[in-house]
Amino acid sequence: MMPPGSPEPTQKSSQVTSNIQDDPAAVQPDPSRPDGELADGESYQQEFLLAQAHEGPLPHPAILKGYDDLVPGTAEKAIDNWQRESEFRRYRSRMTEVVIPILGLIAALTLALAVLGVSAYAIHLGHTLEGIGGVVGMLASIILAMRWGRKS
Repeated sequence: MMPPGSPEPTQKSSQVTSNIQDDPAAVQPDPSRPDGELADGESYQQEFLLAQAHEGPLPHPAILKGYDDLVPGTAEKAIDNWQRESEFRRYRSRMTEVVIPILGLIAALTLALAVLGVSAYAIHLGHTLEGIGGVVGMLASIILAMRWGRKS
């Protein structure tokens, strides 16, 4: 339901004037006349469509005014809500672009140090082949992650 005083998103208007009723042939242009002119006393139906479009995060100002006329303060609340939503989106964007990659690096470093520690302990216990395999596997995964990270 549209608030009072707001323009309709699309409006269709038609205007018909005719001196001759119920005769479709009477409203057709005469092909024998130059430029298809109508005979005297004849007219034709003309239709047109008026469409308005508005894009943006907020409703059209006329619609906001209509809401505000209906319930005072509604427009201000809508604008405040839009501002809070914008701030939240910027916050989420910063989190996605900065904090999450840093957390990923910290997690990768922790995992690499854990693998290095287990490999060193395995070498200390005499399991040299397994310890060296752990170190080589860790280094290979770090190198592959760095190369794939550059491609994307």
